[in-house]
Amino acid sequence: MRTPLSTRVRLLGRDQIYPFEWSSASLSGNGAELWDRSVVMHPFLAARFDQDRYLLLDGTSLFRKLADIGLLHVPVQVCSHRSLKVSSQKLGLIDFTLDDLIRLSTKYPRRIMIGNGRGSKPNDSMQLEFTFVNCGQKQVWLRHSNGSGCPVPLENVFRAIASKGRYLPIAKRITSCRDSVYKAATCSGTVKVPSFGVDDLISAAVSGRLFPPGIISVSSDCRVFNIDFPLSVLESDISLQDKELFLQDLIAFREQSCRTSLFEGRIYLLNR
Repeated sequence: MRTPLSTRVRLLGRDQIYPFEWSSASLSGNGAELWDRSVVMHPFLAARFDQDRYLLLDGTSLFRKLADIGLLHVPVQVCSHRSLKVSSQKLGLIDFTLDDLIRLSTKYPRRIMIGNGRGSKPNDSMQLEFTFVNCGQKQVWLRHSNGSGCPVPLENVFRAIASKGRYLPIAKRITSCRDSVYKAATCSGTVKVPSFGVDDLISAAVSGRLFPPGIISVSSDCRVFNIDFPLSVLESDISLQDKELFLQDLIAFREQSCRTSLFEGRIYLLNR
């Protein structure tokens, strides 16, 4: 049975899906570490950008983990471009200091320039805003060409941060496993990333010039959670059509048995 929701949630082939960011085991909060290996809990968020190609908008690390175990199909929530909101995160820096930034600028003097707060913007450049504890704000200009995908100096910056320490969204909190008390991470500084659009993400996905993970957030005006799709079905050798029928019946059963909830027209829980 097809339901209105089944037009949004469907199965896609792994090879149809293109991530826009690279993944890193050193960065937490991507969902892969919470996977219980029996179900795919939430459908991935995706948007079509070509006849049979889709941009992966979240869950990159988990998607790649599923690909690594040989999964050929994954559940996705397909959304339109007009329903998307793309925003750049303000990030906290862990163990990355002004001295590290200066060394990086010295290594790439033609790509990464630390400004003094005066003067005009250099040609063909984008701006990052760093703020370090006890050092104030620093403007950093990244000079790049008009090539496709993530600008090379932006990748240089975030790979340097990840190799020295790490970064995380300012609002994120770290849980202490010992006492389960939420504690804020101690940051050495912050960095504000410039804005990007859906076209930039598509360009990165197609070209292979991927963005650093977690610096760009994509949300949809409606999000579906808790699909709890059995991994055993996804791994089986039945046809994609049969897997789609299983998905549609699963959604219909949950709706008809009052196991779904809709919150403010934006959050749809398929299994509560």
